[in-house]
Amino acid sequence: MKFVYTYIIVAVVSFWSIHNSYAQIDNTMYFMDRLPQANYINPSAYPECKFFIGGLIVPIVGQLPPPITFAVNTPLDWNDVVFKGRWEYSDSLIHPLHPNANLNDFLKKIHTYNHISTDFQTSILYLGFKQGASNFWSFDVSNRMYMHVGIPGNLIKFPILGNGELRDADFTGLYMNTNLYNQIALGYKRQVTRYFSVGAKVKYLIGIANVYTSESSIALKTSENVNHLSTTSNYVIHATAPLEVSLQENGDIEDINFVEFNQNDISNEIIKNAFLTGNRGVAFDVGFSKDWNSEFTYYLNIEDFGFINWKRNTHTLSLVGDASNEGGFEYKGVEITDIDNLGEQLAPNFDSIITKFDFDYSTSSYRSPMPFKIYGGARYKLSPKLYIGAVGRFEKMSFGFRPSAAVSLNYRPGKFGAFTLSYSYLNHNFNNIGLGTTLRIGPVQWYFISDNLLGTALLPHQSRSMSLRMGCNLVFGYKDKEKPQKALPMFNSSMQGAGNKKVPKFGQVNSKKGSREKKKYKTISAPKN
Repeated sequence: MKFVYTYIIVAVVSFWSIHNSYAQIDNTMYFMDRLPQANYINPSAYPECKFFIGGLIVPIVGQLPPPITFAVNTPLDWNDVVFKGRWEYSDSLIHPLHPNANLNDFLKKIHTYNHISTDFQTSILYLGFKQGASNFWSFDVSNRMYMHVGIPGNLIKFPILGNGELRDADFTGLYMNTNLYNQIALGYKRQVTRYFSVGAKVKYLIGIANVYTSESSIALKTSENVNHLSTTSNYVIHATAPLEVSLQENGDIEDINFVEFNQNDISNEIIKNAFLTGNRGVAFDVGFSKDWNSEFTYYLNIEDFGFINWKRNTHTLSLVGDASNEGGFEYKGVEITDIDNLGEQLAPNFDSIITKFDFDYSTSSYRSPMPFKIYGGARYKLSPKLYIGAVGRFEKMSFGFRPSAAVSLNYRPGKFGAFTLSYSYLNHNFNNIGLGTTLRIGPVQWYFISDNLLGTALLPHQSRSMSLRMGCNLVFGYKDKEKPQKALPMFNSSMQGAGNKKVPKFGQVNSKKGSREKKKYKTISAPKN
């Protein structure tokens, strides 16, 4: 167990000391198509400009403000564990185990799998450029980190209810997946037709450090006789970290030490451990957008579908045991033989339990999958400057998917900026009000996005998510995306053969007398070909 604890501590402390951690969902950013960073989660979205550049290596752009993000996602909020009491305790704060509390209300909030996650990304260099009238390319070099911790619901319920209520307590889903890596990505968008576009991105991944639980099956069974307990387990945890493990002759772990770095050659150590690690992987983003009619557009895409192969500084520990097959731990009560040592006989000690399991340690290579995300969204234009959108997101965790969704109101008053107000369902909670904005002065574009800024400020005790993304870019050759779309309502057969006639603006038609008068178009479907 010292081995497992050491890996967990090493991963958490080292990752947190290197970076600020966050777990952005970024549903608010999905429809902010004037922002280059929207392409991170939607490969078919690129800004209407000829060239953009950002990242830490760009002077000024990487400083005012730096491209950072901070967020936290938890399965419970503060109000779930500390809240006002009832009746005679109405002026006091109590917890779910208090006699005055309704314990069932708390237990209903515990899910089968409960996830705590953080996610970090900082862009070293991010640039894109337009090629011709239909193509757009992007290039990104960034450092990324995520940490997912899974807590099975039974692990919370079992100490509260006891084995009398949970006779077959399944603790499957107790895991930690942490990944620190560098990413080099090449993206491409193609405007196939005026109404349909596709986008894709290929990512070359360089793994730096990792903790990955590939198997997490632990169960505690209680027979009709409550004193009879048995366990089964199939738990496998991998790690990539600069550690040296010493083994005894029988294969047991004797000692664990950190690898000493050469302090006289720091630059070489950084290159070797951060860039030329030998841990390589690949991931893909792919998606499309389609105009259903003049006002309605829908999107579908997948992000981070891939894996990393870990070959250097790898360590794997497996814990296997089944009481029914002469393995694992089995408890059948206590046979009292010495009344003077009664306390020592009432319960088995830790050493006697742990020796019942089969531990196996190896340095074999392994593969860890990326937690991919699936997005589906739709946008409806209320006017050329105002539209509403809705997006759903499913993130693949080690056990099941984590769903989220958001609706947003997007306002684009002019070329200088845009504003987005969102309302999201995150972490089984609806108290999430987000805000996104971009501001452009000359070639400099600032952005600020949060999925739950207002929700955290208004209802901090009922919030389970807090996020913040900000930064700026240099954008050149900006073209207002609305100009070519003012003629979208004319996409029908009646306009065929119109020749070079001047196309009226959005919301206007030519009268019979040749003068223009304001008149709303009906929603007209785009050609299916």
